Amino acid sequence: MKSKYFITLGALGALMFVIAFVLGEAIVLLSGIQLTGGLVQVILLAIVFAIGYKMFPKFGTFTILSLVFTLIASPFFVFGVPGLYKVVVGLVLGIVVDSFVFLTNKKHWGIYFGTALGFIVSVPMIWYSMKIIGLEDAANKLLELLPVIIVVYAVEGFVGAYLGVRFFEKRLSKLPFIQQLIK
Repeated sequence: MKSKYFITLGALGALMFVIAFVLGEAIVLLSGIQLTGGLVQVILLAIVFAIGYKMFPKFGTFTILSLVFTLIASPFFVFGVPGLYKVVVGLVLGIVVDSFVFLTNKKHWGIYFGTALGFIVSVPMIWYSMKIIGLEDAANKLLELLPVIIVVYAVEGFVGAYLGVRFFEKRLSKLPFIQQLIK
């Protein structure tokens, strides 16, 4: 189980990066403002997040997914400006979601709200990181949009987690190779 667990979560974390890179970079290039890429990508990231958890419903699943994602994203303009600070953001995001889901006894609504909360927490962390590393202009642009981005990330995190849980339960869980993988 352990090797399947880590390989699958690693692959899902890498998939999250591909989604974020392709969608996010296109939007950031068009707008010129970091984190605006998340206005579209967060819902898809949350779907993958929820699917990963439904496959392996244990404490630490969200943390591993977000760590893999942020580690791969560190050298790129994905989920903020390049830097290893993203690993800390990913760690906090994952622990917040894992803890919320654990505290709600793994209820579906706990996955939805926990994912929303994780993405809410990530936004000011990325903004603060931009200030610390000296990107004042970018941080100031982002600060103007921070309340809107936080609300959008929360809604998309919630909806994405909902869709991911439903998609897993209605479709993916019935596929033979998924059933074999999660045994």
